[in-house]
Amino acid sequence: MNKTLLYLVKGILLTPLFFLLFVNFKTYQTQKCWRIEDKKSVSPLVAHLRHLTQAIEEGAALDMQAIYPEGAVFTYALYGLAWSNLLEHIPNTSPIYQEGLEALSNTTQFLFSEEAKQPFTKALDLPYGAFYQGWSTYVLGRKLALLPPVYQDSIEIQQFRKQCQSIASVILNSSHPYLPSYTHGSWPADNILCLSALALHDQLFPPNYTALIQDWLQRIKAHLDPTTGLIPHEYYTGQVSIARGSSQSLMLNFLPAIDSTFAASQFNLYQKHFLTYRFGLPGIREFPKGTAGVGDIDSGPVLLGVGGAASVVGIRAMARNGNCHLHSRLRNSVEGFGFPVRWRGKKKYLGGYLAVADAFIAWVNSSRCKCATIQISPPWTFHLYSLLIIFSLGLLAYKI
Repeated sequence: MNKTLLYLVKGILLTPLFFLLFVNFKTYQTQKCWRIEDKKSVSPLVAHLRHLTQAIEEGAALDMQAIYPEGAVFTYALYGLAWSNLLEHIPNTSPIYQEGLEALSNTTQFLFSEEAKQPFTKALDLPYGAFYQGWSTYVLGRKLALLPPVYQDSIEIQQFRKQCQSIASVILNSSHPYLPSYTHGSWPADNILCLSALALHDQLFPPNYTALIQDWLQRIKAHLDPTTGLIPHEYYTGQVSIARGSSQSLMLNFLPAIDSTFAASQFNLYQKHFLTYRFGLPGIREFPKGTAGVGDIDSGPVLLGVGGAASVVGIRAMARNGNCHLHSRLRNSVEGFGFPVRWRGKKKYLGGYLAVADAFIAWVNSSRCKCATIQISPPWTFHLYSLLIIFSLGLLAYKI
């Protein structure tokens, strides 16, 4: 074997060795998103959002539209919500605050554009469907919630209240528990966003929708997945599908603000049916325990039963529902396997090739647990597996 080939083989063997060392190191990372700015650096979250700002300006959100129908709206909405979560915790005199407000304005401008609405069906009882109405209305409400009433834009207030009223009137006249997102499809997670928008309205303005929200929740509770007792992933007329990890993780980000008691019971069932461990690290299954399935556009990649989207969004679901230990462990796993890179004041994951994935990660990292202290127990099982692989690869490289 010539030297060039020998070095190439050794390099191939040693690459996963260094990657495993990196992942093991990341399992002990502490969250630094809230150190906003100093003379030498910005927080990881701000750096990540700045990467997304540049990517979106270069058309990355619209590129996501080629992957699935909600790609652009999803990317913009998550990006805007990540900024809104960050801005809650920094003074409005900070330059970053103004940067974030500008990003939010650009987000809402896109969400209410004809370009954003184009992939959705206008000729529904709820024009453009529950996905579009839920996310666009909720993002606009979060923007309004950041501002003192004197600084809120009257046109945006009118737009927000009009869309809330549209959602409410349709559900009042519907006999189904879930409004459709498309002509022949209803996804309960989209409906939870609509509910969240109504709940947010009643926090910002005199409450109009308390009774409607409770009535809507009662309909949902009467149409749960009978196997798990959880909100189903899809709904067909008179029929519910099984619950899935990707939509469960998403809905549990919003349910606590709608009905904390119902959220707590759903969260307990979620952990029972979807929380799992692989090689000592936690993950969220895409399909309930005892059920097999393949990944799709909703789930993202599914490896050994663990869903990519379910586990990433599960980071924030853990934070929102008070499991700070698993919030930190899931976050640290993503920090390792997502291979983040910081360069020139920006941070991106997986090479920055999938803007919607970066947007999801920025959104989940923009929330922090309310626990005073978070104890992260060492993942000894993962360390032992890693040591075995590292030793084997190192020995093989040495022997060649």
